Amino acid sequence: MLIFSAHVQAGGSVDLTDIQPLLAQEPSLWKLYSDGLEISPHGGGLRLGSADIPLRGYRVGPYEFLAKLKGSKEPYDLKLTITTDLYFLDAQNREVTDEKLAIKKEEMLKSISIEPVNPPARNGSFIQSSQ
Repeated sequence: MLIFSAHVQAGGSVDLTDIQPLLAQEPSLWKLYSDGLEISPHGGGLRLGSADIPLRGYRVGPYEFLAKLKGSKEPYDLKLTITTDLYFLDAQNREVTDEKLAIKKEEMLKSISIEPVNPPARNGSFIQSSQ
């Protein structure tokens, strides 16, 4: 069962090396991105933040990292987003819905996407499709 936490707060730094086990769940997918992109080793994720949960302070997805084409001399101009499904587990590795009972988390890689950091502004023109 996928858990959505009401105790997630914005902002928390994360290193790419910290989520390598997550990326290893889908090595072919990760290779597609890591072979063609230079990805910043430091990014961000959401932070579990409620004072009344044992997992307070843990980072969870989605994770975001700046990226650029490998070999590019330009600044990072892409945002790589790694989306996960989050599960909370108790001491017996059973899934729980009450985060106050959770002593560990498990994340499953859901998707990796990329988009421009600064998408082009709309200039009023549009593309007309021919039918």
